[in-house]
Amino acid sequence: MHPTRGIRVVRSRDGDWILYIIQDGYPVGGHDPADPNERCAVVHFCSGNAGMRSRFTYWALGILFRCIVKDNAQRPIP
Repeated sequence: MHPTRGIRVVRSRDGDWILYIIQDGYPVGGHDPADPNERCAVVHFCSGNAGMRSRFTYWALGILFRCIVKDNAQRPIP
């Protein structure tokens, strides 16, 4: 509901899904998610091959996250 806050979803090279809460184009809580000392609002879902216990949950999350990516492409977050 916030005018400049939203969700950004990224798929890593190894198949993990990474979900960021962003505001004004940056992750909430930090500006460099690659920096291990930053406290970003991020959730990292490991791929089925890297330890996720439920392949069905991973599959369902993949569908949800692909939909978020499509929504963001149609209506970008300011």
